[in-house]
Amino acid sequence: MSNLVLEQVQDPEVAEFTRRQTAVIWKGKYTVEEYIERDNKTSNGELSKVDPETWSGLYVFVLKNLDLPETDKFSQIVSSCETINRTVYHVQDGVLQELVSSCIGGVFCLPQHRRKGYSATMIELLNKYWEERLPQKSYMSLYSEVGEYYSRVGYKSFEVPVHKIKLSEDYQVLAADLATLEHLKYEQYEHLISKFDQDLKSNLINQSKQNNSRVIYSAKPTLSQFTWYHIRDIHACSKIRKDINKPVENNFGVKLDDSNYIIWNHEWHGDQLLILKVQVTSLNNLVQLFQLAMVECHNLKLKEIYLWDSCIDSALREEFRGYLRGLSGSDSIKVEMDLENGSVSAIRPFDETVRENVDYSWEQNEKWCWF
Repeated sequence: MSNLVLEQVQDPEVAEFTRRQTAVIWKGKYTVEEYIERDNKTSNGELSKVDPETWSGLYVFVLKNLDLPETDKFSQIVSSCETINRTVYHVQDGVLQELVSSCIGGVFCLPQHRRKGYSATMIELLNKYWEERLPQKSYMSLYSEVGEYYSRVGYKSFEVPVHKIKLSEDYQVLAADLATLEHLKYEQYEHLISKFDQDLKSNLINQSKQNNSRVIYSAKPTLSQFTWYHIRDIHACSKIRKDINKPVENNFGVKLDDSNYIIWNHEWHGDQLLILKVQVTSLNNLVQLFQLAMVECHNLKLKEIYLWDSCIDSALREEFRGYLRGLSGSDSIKVEMDLENGSVSAIRPFDETVRENVDYSWEQNEKWCWF
């Protein structure tokens, strides 16, 4: 067995080296330098700030094979990843606790070192690394692009199907007076996220009281999580869509009132409008907000809306799915539902008893939590 060690990266040059490697498969329409610039911007965002007391923030890791020749500080690196550590909720017996949880992203094995199990070993060592530092009631999470690969190291999948609503060039925008609506501007809707958080906590506690034996895990909504997306959005627009003549940071969603709004992100690489979060009190409001998303998609010459099924309120889900199916009757709209998600959500509770013997659920398994 190779002499493998996991190291938390402190050297900026090593961190940049890992990003230059991952750029090969994830840069999209960026140049390598633009891709690295984007990651530098998100690394300086609020979500990524490291707190040494709670272990929150962004961390970069490499797996090294010490049996390889050490010709420079990069030569023994065989794979890399990052974790974003953020506040989550653990709820049991009607008691809600705030904890820090670690979410893994950017898992990458250098091409010359593939098919040797290095990625699985790296995640296994990373599990142990954070188990020793974070609360026992917490958990790890990731979004797998390789199906059930990580089940071998203790991760349970909670895959969410996705829907795509494709608009043709001749799509006729429904009459909508966008000027009279309140748009969600960059970092200027914290009151909505705060209300969302308060409502979520009450809901989680009520769920727990109805089933005392279940452990409930959930991400905690914060403005910084949405801002992480929007930093990427603004950067990509400036590099890829220089034809956009209005500040994209002035339109990250639309609000009807504090209980009815939609938050989106422009995915300029794939010409998509990603729906991050929808909060509504009725089907009519949900349909209205979705129609406004279609207006946004059309106005910015994006090709489709990308929607995780879980972001639709469970009480309205079946009716809204019926509405989506009905859109397919138009020649200018193509709806594809229940598609396989290219990022399979998976979690691993630290507590072995919970992993093996306790019923647990993962709430807010939505696109806004993705990393």
